[in-house]
Amino acid sequence: MEYRWDAGEAGCGQLAVGLRDQVQPMRCGALLEVIARSGGAPVDLPAWCRMTGHTLVSNLPGPRDPLYVKGAKIEQMYPISTLVPGLRMNITLFSCGGILNFGIVATKDLRNLDSLAAYIKEGFSELEEAVFNS
Repeated sequence: MEYRWDAGEAGCGQLAVGLRDQVQPMRCGALLEVIARSGGAPVDLPAWCRMTGHTLVSNLPGPRDPLYVKGAKIEQMYPISTLVPGLRMNITLFSCGGILNFGIVATKDLRNLDSLAAYIKEGFSELEEAVFNS
């Protein structure tokens, strides 16, 4: 991650001001990882993204061990997220049993989402190759 900010328990106002201060010096397209433990963060962060035109990406760690339903192993779990009014895209990552799954939800005015999915797949292929061939 290019930039990382631990917002701690920062509430709505402090979170918004802190985000502004963190993002201001960043180059266009840079990524900021925000760790927030405030109870309002799940509402405040998407609202801030909506007001400022940024994209929200969430990473939800799932179970490390396999899960079963009536004896059948759950092989895949796909994240489905929502768009709050004004937010044009939400990308959610969810891990399950060592597999990372992506959910991309966007408004209909965003074109080329297939290209975004292809770039994500290509990026992970490059990462795998670099890790396993080094």
